[in-house]
Amino acid sequence: MMLFKSLFDMKSLLAIVFLVLLSACGQESDNSSGNKHESKLHLVAVTRVHEGDLSRSYERRGILKARRSVRIHTLEEGMVITLPWYEGDAVKQGEELLTLDNELLQAELVKVEARLDKADQNHKRLLRLRKTKAASLDELIAAQTEVAVQKAEISQLQTHIRRTSIKAPFDGVITERLLNVGDLATAKSHLLTLVDPQSLVVDLSLPEFLLLQFKPQMQAMIRFGEQSQSDEKWYPATISRIYPTIDESTAMGLMELKPVTLPQDVLIGQRVNVRLETALKQQISIPYQALQQSRDGHYVYVVEENKALKRPVKAVFFGSRQIVISSGLSDGETIVTRGFLGLEDGADIKIVE
Repeated sequence: MMLFKSLFDMKSLLAIVFLVLLSACGQESDNSSGNKHESKLHLVAVTRVHEGDLSRSYERRGILKARRSVRIHTLEEGMVITLPWYEGDAVKQGEELLTLDNELLQAELVKVEARLDKADQNHKRLLRLRKTKAASLDELIAAQTEVAVQKAEISQLQTHIRRTSIKAPFDGVITERLLNVGDLATAKSHLLTLVDPQSLVVDLSLPEFLLLQFKPQMQAMIRFGEQSQSDEKWYPATISRIYPTIDESTAMGLMELKPVTLPQDVLIGQRVNVRLETALKQQISIPYQALQQSRDGHYVYVVEENKALKRPVKAVFFGSRQIVISSGLSDGETIVTRGFLGLEDGADIKIVE
């Protein structure tokens, strides 16, 4: 009897242990289901879209050029008699640049002046005879014509002689000297090049999208040096002209800047650094890493009700850290910045720091 009771108690104990273990397994199963659900959430980092006044700073390389320059040619032929100027020399307006041998022209002028004197005397004589009708009207007209022809020849010779002496048309600097004293200058040959240092400008080539962000009279800064170093001086400049054409093959346009002041040792044709800054305006910007790209274009993931929704956007400017978005986003929206690996449109997400 006692043995039967002990067996019954042992069976009861085993039943209780079995029920406890079964309950524990059920709880474990419930917990594992919860962990599995949480593991489906995609972990992402986010940021809030901000719209505000933005400007962009650019640094590009330009070329220093002379807006006003002249290639000195001779319209006469002759040997160079004087040419005292060399490259780098400064000359004043009206100063004589060079002279050519004009002895033959001077001799011809003396001859024509003598013919004019004879023609003038003959004309005066015929005027007196005409009063007494001793000379015909035709003879008088012929004498008048001869005087006019000789005067025209003198004027022509004086022009030729004047062209053998070439003077500076403006204050400038000699940049080219192509002949020496004793050389024969042929008609229409290039002798010197003169530039106006006050007309120096910077030509800057920019892509179309960037060129459209600037207008004449906007300010810029210029640095005359090979490397961009913070300890070198920047000089103020003004955008003086934006050329109205874009190169079809490169989509590049040309901007011209006028320096307000210049250092003393600049060289025409040297490269300079130009710093431009766009005007402040309301723009939406996002971090660089938030923008994604596919074959269809750029897009971002917008967070709505703990889901990541793929949305196409239009990016108009790529900076080093921020990107300006022209359409597709609104101020205050939240977008994903990290956690893109395996992220799909409409995925459930969990935001982490």
